[in-house]
Amino acid sequence: MKVNRIYNKFLICVALLGICASGIAQDGVVNIGDNQFKVTVSNVSMVVDGNKGARITSFKINDQEVIASNKVHPYFYGSTLWLSPEGKWKGHGALDNGIYTVQSESSNVLRLVSLPDDKRGFQFSKEFQINEKDTSITVKYIIKNISDKVQEVAPWEVTRVSTGGLAFIPKRHKDDLPRPNKMYPVPPTVDDSGTIWYPYDSNTESPQKFFMDGGDGWIAYVRDNVLFIKSFAMVDKGDSAPGESNVELYVNKEKTYVELENQGSYQNLGKNESLDYEVKWYVRKLPSTIEPKVGNMKLKKYVEDILGTKSGSSIQMRKNLENTTALLVKTMLKPDAEILNNLFSDELSYGHSGGLIENKEQIIYGLTQGPFHFETIDIKDQTVRIIGDVGVVRHVLTTNYSENGKTGTLKFGILYVWRVENGNWKLLARQAAKL
Repeated sequence: MKVNRIYNKFLICVALLGICASGIAQDGVVNIGDNQFKVTVSNVSMVVDGNKGARITSFKINDQEVIASNKVHPYFYGSTLWLSPEGKWKGHGALDNGIYTVQSESSNVLRLVSLPDDKRGFQFSKEFQINEKDTSITVKYIIKNISDKVQEVAPWEVTRVSTGGLAFIPKRHKDDLPRPNKMYPVPPTVDDSGTIWYPYDSNTESPQKFFMDGGDGWIAYVRDNVLFIKSFAMVDKGDSAPGESNVELYVNKEKTYVELENQGSYQNLGKNESLDYEVKWYVRKLPSTIEPKVGNMKLKKYVEDILGTKSGSSIQMRKNLENTTALLVKTMLKPDAEILNNLFSDELSYGHSGGLIENKEQIIYGLTQGPFHFETIDIKDQTVRIIGDVGVVRHVLTTNYSENGKTGTLKFGILYVWRVENGNWKLLARQAAKL
């Protein structure tokens, strides 16, 4: 009997230890009190403050913090959502600082909603979802127009990190360099290996800021051997809010924080219409074999491997190809020589349905200066296949066109062959066939 009692106690202890262990490692969403929530996936955790605009106040891997706290600055801390362009909205009120309430909550998704901001005519929702497959957290922002008029707005995620680290952003094309705004000088950066690198400058004497179109849809920051990555959809040229860009970086005068900023497309929202904007957050311990220094391609490749931007037929690579194809179609409607030059490979072979084959210079001239104009374009039945660094896209294109005063409708089967060149998809070949 004594042996049985000891054995039973042993089983109870083992069970309790298992419960405790599973509690420590458990992924999901937990209400930690006072309208605060903790979102955990593996060794990565995020804290969201429902009393402060559903602001992200902590993002950690194990016990190492990524986000600048209110000890760094009493107001500008954590990560938040703003309305863009800033000059148009002049502040963000309760959307940034007010109380958010739980709209829905499950074991792996949390959604909070703001009070209506009648002054600006918007209401925000913020959704946080864990992704066990790649140990990341997706932050989804929803901006709803609650006014009676059409309003133009872009989503603007502003994330503050402590100074002393290295920020780096992939370029979309060779001329994608940091640009100044009207108020602040551009911080010193290094253009190396298709990437803009910003090693923190401790000699800052005023606020600094730069704008970039940005390529591949990510921005990264490494400090104390902890790598932080934000991944988001790229914005086509001309689709950013006035005076803004897809990617921005700001350094405050007091040398206490750096803002890693990304924006979505500028959109028209009618009454009760909404826009969605997703950003995927990653944090990793940097391997000891990778040095966090300017121009280190091992560091950039490590980010690309995490995101899958260079890994065969990955989701991110496919998404980038789909976005690039959509940009080409959009530019065919409003031809822009600079955009076409960046989309086309120097070795382009562009085949028309009538048998004519043109090179890069010829087709750019034809689209921008020629008599044929695409008035409307409708795309259907698109398929995408990626083999290594080559992408094959097929779709059916129907267009209403004009040519020398005549109008008509044409339907084509289109084949595109894309190739990755310097980190970006470039059109290598195109062939059309009349249907």
